[in-house]
Amino acid sequence: MEPNFARYTIDELLEAKRSIEKEENPDEYEEIVREISIRQQTEPSGHGSPQIDSGKTSPLRKKLSFAVARLSLFPLVMVKIIAGTLCVYYGLELFDGYVLQEVVRRDQLLTLAQEPTSYYIRMLTYFVISLAGLWVLTFGTKLRKSS
Repeated sequence: MEPNFARYTIDELLEAKRSIEKEENPDEYEEIVREISIRQQTEPSGHGSPQIDSGKTSPLRKKLSFAVARLSLFPLVMVKIIAGTLCVYYGLELFDGYVLQEVVRRDQLLTLAQEPTSYYIRMLTYFVISLAGLWVLTFGTKLRKSS
């Protein structure tokens, strides 16, 4: 009975290559080398994982890997959408507060003339939130490229 090298892990294939007598079993040696090269092309990071098929990727497996890649991007996209919304909302509040020289806090109108400290604290808060949203939107998170 001839061994089925397609079911071997990459570690088992490497061990078999080291231990096989090349001169006595040239066909098996060539099959092991071929299977190792297939594994290295299809699974560069799958060192030690079992392989059932002979290196060919099924269409279902390709679809699943694409779906997983899209799913892992979903949280990052949602963070960017939320950050963009915060950036725009608080940026507009900051602009309105600057132009009108008044802001609203808990249904209370704060004007620059009457309560300058509270006005500036609120404006600074709007600025910081808007700047943080802009930072997250542009530099804070990186979308990974899916391969």
